[in-house]
Amino acid sequence: MTLTKALFSALNIPFKVEYIEMPKVLKDKYQYLTRADVAKLRKAGYTKEFTSIDKAVSDYAGYLHDKSYL
Repeated sequence: MTLTKALFSALNIPFKVEYIEMPKVLKDKYQYLTRADVAKLRKAGYTKEFTSIDKAVSDYAGYLHDKSYL
């Protein structure tokens, strides 16, 4: 949902999402949460802040727009 909201915002589209029931055949096969584990990166010495998803999506949408993909 975070990515969806960021994309709608970056494209200046009113946020509207309609939820539908997950098909039972997929319910036990779907990955509901993804999250990067940055522990190894930090352990290797990387200390910089990460770009927020809102900023990253906005930058990427701007890039696509500038390249006439949108």
